[in-house]
Amino acid sequence: MNLIIDCRVLTKRATGVATYAIDAIRAICKYIPDWHLTLVSPKPFHESIVGLPEDRVDIIISPMFGNAKIPNVVWFHLHFPKIARRLKADIVWVPRPETPVLSVGNAKRMITVHDVVGKEFRQTMTWKVRLFALPFVDISIRKADLIWCNSNYTFGKLNEYYPDRKQMASVVGDSCSTKFQKINVSEQDKHSVYTEYGIKKGFILFVGTLEPRKNLSFLLQIMPEIYNRTGYKLLIVGASGWKNSDVATIVSAPDYNKDAVTFAKYIEFDKLLQLYNLAALYVSTALNEGFGMPQLEAMACGCPVVSPHNSAMIEVVSSRGLTIEGWDKEYWIYQLCNLLDSKQRLDEMKNPDLSEYDWKDIIMRVKKYVDNI
Repeated sequence: MNLIIDCRVLTKRATGVATYAIDAIRAICKYIPDWHLTLVSPKPFHESIVGLPEDRVDIIISPMFGNAKIPNVVWFHLHFPKIARRLKADIVWVPRPETPVLSVGNAKRMITVHDVVGKEFRQTMTWKVRLFALPFVDISIRKADLIWCNSNYTFGKLNEYYPDRKQMASVVGDSCSTKFQKINVSEQDKHSVYTEYGIKKGFILFVGTLEPRKNLSFLLQIMPEIYNRTGYKLLIVGASGWKNSDVATIVSAPDYNKDAVTFAKYIEFDKLLQLYNLAALYVSTALNEGFGMPQLEAMACGCPVVSPHNSAMIEVVSSRGLTIEGWDKEYWIYQLCNLLDSKQRLDEMKNPDLSEYDWKDIIMRVKKYVDNI
């Protein structure tokens, strides 16, 4: 099997889809050794892209017009297909819901669908995304030969919004990197973390972006009372640009307890691993998740997880952590405070069964799916 992979996502910092692509590529190389993988990109990978099995794959860096600054999307639609045809690809895989407009020869087109936020949260996206990106997503999903969904929830939504697509069958599965695991954090490192972020008793962790659907404002609104009752503060990782958002309005209010929250922005992997292992809780208040990757990462590190009872978080978290229905602030405060005050309950949530998210099983399902189509 000659698999050609669009690796534009690896030209930027390793977050989100990029980390998924890295983990999936590693797993394919490990568990399907007879597949030949070629990673194709318009420019060199970002320095944060680590862990690729470079001895098991071919990597082609092929800009469109030398050093000319051509948008990645133009390269993808006009130049990438030529490479796929030249390499006589059996499958052209794009690790997100996009497929090039030009012919890829006799290859089958495989895409990965991570969510349907373009349908359900379209109004929160920029006009450029709505005008130029989302139409291609719709076209790609409808014409794909093979579809890989990250969750059963996403697959269900795919059936709801695209009942007339070419390929109705899908393979379902996703996981976090095996690098997310329980570790022993030294007292010296713990002290360093606590000092850096002004933590005294302990902390609640949030990892994510400022997308409106992440609903970070709700969590910020309930944190002062949780901090007053328990002494645990909220540590927010990854919310770059928060000073120019509604988040700033909330935390800058004169009566807001500034000790209840601290921001870490983007951090390197080793520090994130420490935080997952040190946090008393990981809390999400998202309105919608196609999967819930930070939640799974936290659980893999033995960190108890609390999420809303909605979207894919039901299948990822509900039987392994605590999910809360509705948006009553007092009820959320009550649930979180009670949990933080119960060492027994927290300990019971530190060893969830994550066997469903084993990369070997997922990749074997992908192989079976591809072989049967």
